[in-house]
Amino acid sequence: GWMYETWHPHCDDPNRVKGRINYTVWSEVQACPSCSQEIVFSDEALDSSSGHIRDKFDCPYCGVQLKKEQLELLFETRYDQSTGESIKSPRRKPVLINYSLGKRKIEKRPDACDLEILERIESLGLPTEVPVLKLPDMQMARVGRMKTTGVQYIHQYFLPRPAQSLSAIWRQVNLCENKQLRNFLRFYFEQAIWGMSILNRYSPSHFSQVNRALSGVFYVASQISEVSAWYNLGGKLQRLVKAFRKYELESGNTIISTENLGSIELPDNSVDYVFTDPPFG
Repeated sequence: GWMYETWHPHCDDPNRVKGRINYTVWSEVQACPSCSQEIVFSDEALDSSSGHIRDKFDCPYCGVQLKKEQLELLFETRYDQSTGESIKSPRRKPVLINYSLGKRKIEKRPDACDLEILERIESLGLPTEVPVLKLPDMQMARVGRMKTTGVQYIHQYFLPRPAQSLSAIWRQVNLCENKQLRNFLRFYFEQAIWGMSILNRYSPSHFSQVNRALSGVFYVASQISEVSAWYNLGGKLQRLVKAFRKYELESGNTIISTENLGSIELPDNSVDYVFTDPPFG
């Protein structure tokens, strides 16, 4: 719980109370090509009134007019204990926290306590439940924002807090002794993996920040919505329970097989549904 708590209205306020974080917006840090000063992308490029990125904006240091493509993405290199390698990743800063206080949803800039919590979480290291697998040599990893941001491993898809949160949920799911309920919980958990990764784009013009990944491609945006588990999964649980409430498991009428499609050993009139999944592109 402490990982997703924030002080309202600010940690220095003597009348502060704790709110529950829905999502945190992270922005890439880039450099001005004219003066080389660091620019927090969201602070300068995002039009807060429209929720869209400006076509042009001024450097806050030298005043030169810029476009996004002119900026230089800055990186930080850290030793990764999971792989034994030094891994480069884009430099990112938290710029906005959306949190709930009772029934109200409020937004604030991260304060000193928020930053301290993020540092504590990062010091915990990568949980053993998160897969440390290198991505295969695939077309989508060689082009676009995957190449630009240098994502090479599965665990690089997750910021430290989502990695801890997802791992904690996965541990609890596997403690369930009832096999049917455990499988349901695994299916439920799986719904959060995609939406709690760095593929979840910040979209202020949308009502919700749930499942904002770009469809059909691995795209790492310059602004990321790092959502909490309850923000991501709360609505899904209600819908899944409603869908499966009347479902009764039957045994003995399901067959899983692997066979040549040229000579399928199935009786006539026994196929209800065919799903095909051609390769991407």
